[in-house]
Amino acid sequence: MRTLRKEFLVAVLTVIVLGILGSTDAVGAKKPRKSLQKRTYYDLYVVQGAKTFRLPQGDLTFKTALSLGPDKTGCYGIPRPPETRLDIEPIEILLFDPETAGATMQLAKLAHIETAPAHSFDLKAVKIGPAIFDKVYHVNFDEPVPINLWCVEGNIPLQLTPVARKPGWYRAVPARKLEAGVYAINFGGIDGPRIYTGALYCYPFILAGGPEADNPPANQPVP
Repeated sequence: MRTLRKEFLVAVLTVIVLGILGSTDAVGAKKPRKSLQKRTYYDLYVVQGAKTFRLPQGDLTFKTALSLGPDKTGCYGIPRPPETRLDIEPIEILLFDPETAGATMQLAKLAHIETAPAHSFDLKAVKIGPAIFDKVYHVNFDEPVPINLWCVEGNIPLQLTPVARKPGWYRAVPARKLEAGVYAINFGGIDGPRIYTGALYCYPFILAGGPEADNPPANQPVP
């Protein structure tokens, strides 16, 4: 009799303990998980004298040129000139980036690339020679590959400083005077032939003189 009573008490206690653990798990399951998704934009502004413009994010395209297994090699660029147009004046770039303090920001001059030779997209440490290039990549070594994108022509050094009394904000000034042309502020990984690395951020604009420029950006105050 005592044995049966003892087994009964053990069974009851086991049920109670399992019920408590189950309730704890249920409560824990309801707690929101911290999102691991990275942000898809940066807050970027360009200051020209008394004018401040917010730069919209542009559509960055990756044009595949070569493929070997899962690796896709090609160029990043924009398919058409940007609509955002600014006057040819000294610019300051204002960036809200409390995570990296603007460490990866770059200012690039863009140029339109119609074609590029196929071998320029071979990024392997040991390059494939002309004799077997077509067997590996299924395209001739010097064959012009159509790109038709505005791609990085060169990067312009930036002088970066924190904005006083505005935590998380940084000011970047080009190290040299900018001429008329197409530019893009980016955060690395869009210059030259490279392996596809997924979504990247690009903020293109045109520096062109005169008030006749099409689609001028709206004048917006800095937060």
